[in-house]
Amino acid sequence: MLLRRTLHACRHQRYLFSAYQKEFEASINNPEKFWGERAKKINWSKPPSISLDSSKAPVYRWFPDATLNITKLCLDDNLERGDGKQVAYYYESPVTNTTDTITFERMHSRVNKLAHSLSRDFKVKKGDRVIIYMPMIEEAIVAMLACARIGAVHSVVFGGFSAEELGYRISDTDAKLIITATAGKEPNRIIKYKPIVDEAIKISGASGVQTIVFRRAIQPDFDKKSNDHDYSEV
Repeated sequence: MLLRRTLHACRHQRYLFSAYQKEFEASINNPEKFWGERAKKINWSKPPSISLDSSKAPVYRWFPDATLNITKLCLDDNLERGDGKQVAYYYESPVTNTTDTITFERMHSRVNKLAHSLSRDFKVKKGDRVIIYMPMIEEAIVAMLACARIGAVHSVVFGGFSAEELGYRISDTDAKLIITATAGKEPNRIIKYKPIVDEAIKISGASGVQTIVFRRAIQPDFDKKSNDHDYSEV
């Protein structure tokens, strides 16, 4: 029985390798046709009219006139397939002992709401830079997808960085907006993020940068300044 299974597994491996070899050779022999056929499987915002632009060879551009939005591929496509109630991801925090299950439908709604506010209320547009200085919470995922939704460039800054390090990144990116939380939690302490952000803005000299602050249950209050906006109100 063991020998039979081993032989079956070997034949299956040979089949997979043979199939891969055919695909690989096709991609080498006619890459434009190969990738053009596979591009048809993508739900483009604007489909490509050509696969490869070689007019400036040896610099090549794939699908030069096509556009797509990764959030539509991640979220909208699943809703259109009727999978809105399916789980997009599971959230679990051993530090705060909390768990959550986020469906595609729920994530789509949250991302759209924040993206709309970024565009309407904060005038964030394609190419603008947004700093995300948050702990590993659901709202950080929402913020990243909301930025991608409208074409803004998000820069995720590790929550353990000091005000000085954060200030450098605000300055280097010429950030228009910062999305942060009131605090982060480690096993033995709570780190207040908002004072760090305030100090970082001073260091950067970017006095006009706006800040969206998510209130966490572990630290619901913060010193609200004129450039601060409550996450729950945007």
